[in-house]
Amino acid sequence: MLTPMGSQQDYTVVMIPTQIGDMVIEALYSSPRIIQGENGMKYEAQEKAETIADSLEKQFEPHHQLINEDLLKETRNIIKQKLQKKNKLKPSKINTTEVAKIFKKLPNNKAPGPDSFPNEALKRLPPQAIE
Repeated sequence: MLTPMGSQQDYTVVMIPTQIGDMVIEALYSSPRIIQGENGMKYEAQEKAETIADSLEKQFEPHHQLINEDLLKETRNIIKQKLQKKNKLKPSKINTTEVAKIFKKLPNNKAPGPDSFPNEALKRLPPQAIE
């Protein structure tokens, strides 16, 4: 939103993210000083600001007419069925031997993950710690 602050060239950008604000300022004050609006060329700063605002409003309008309600219901049903099937499956038990083999394959000299354990420490864990 642009607000006049006195003279014709004195405008303040209010509540516009940086990139959009930069685009507005560049369109208002850089050469060429004319922009194309829906109803022709815009020469004055206020007209240019309104043209840019209108363009942004159109770009960010929700497109409700593009939503197919039948397709949306069908998609939700498919997701629900998949989730119900997935919940019926029981995970297999984790074998400590398999975990130890995976730890042995981890590369050395890598940064630890969110658990803060370096791979070298995981490789040296005794079997009792893996259980």
